[in-house]
Amino acid sequence: MLEYERAQAQASTPAAQYPYGPWTTASWPVIKPLVVVHRHLFYNPINPNAGPELLWDIVLPPERARVRHPNNPAIWAKPAFDADAVAPSVKRIQLVGQHHNLGYWFSKWGPLEVKSDSVVTVRDVLRMIYTYLRAPLTGEELSYAMSIPGNREWLKFAKEQRAKQSEEAESVVLSSGYRRVDLMGGHRRFAGLALVVRPDNTWMLYFSVLPGPVPRVR
Repeated sequence: MLEYERAQAQASTPAAQYPYGPWTTASWPVIKPLVVVHRHLFYNPINPNAGPELLWDIVLPPERARVRHPNNPAIWAKPAFDADAVAPSVKRIQLVGQHHNLGYWFSKWGPLEVKSDSVVTVRDVLRMIYTYLRAPLTGEELSYAMSIPGNREWLKFAKEQRAKQSEEAESVVLSSGYRRVDLMGGHRRFAGLALVVRPDNTWMLYFSVLPGPVPRVR
């Protein structure tokens, strides 16, 4: 199958179906920012479905993420990986998932913590998301996911697409188990981070994913 056709097939594959979890912005009001998220990580407030400035397929290492060159939009450049993820800078950030599948599973897995001995950078955030979603599904998690009608085929297809489109050897991926990222199906485009406040007035960052295809740029 041609690369374009594979991308279109991926885009038409929905994420596996799960009930909504407690991690939804509908229950927590958006507040005047206590911190400012770096523009390469910030979601698109005008059109969230268009994605953030950062272009990243979450099955690929974060080093493959790209942004438009500030002086030439026809050129893709590397993000500011070493920049502070938020300002003022912090040594620890918690992330939860806003996408309904991520929200459901985060209620079971717990929040994603990004820590640094100095300051949390853009690279730290992307690397931890990548690592978190690459964790293997447990037998119990996989059994539950596949018990829902339609999910068995969607998960199998998501794994096959990851085998073809990630930077891992296809045979290795196919012979290994399912990973958390497979639960996202064709929803693999990083959608950015949004700041919300919790009932106890502490803040947290939400991240989400959008449906593909995700353009491959160098």
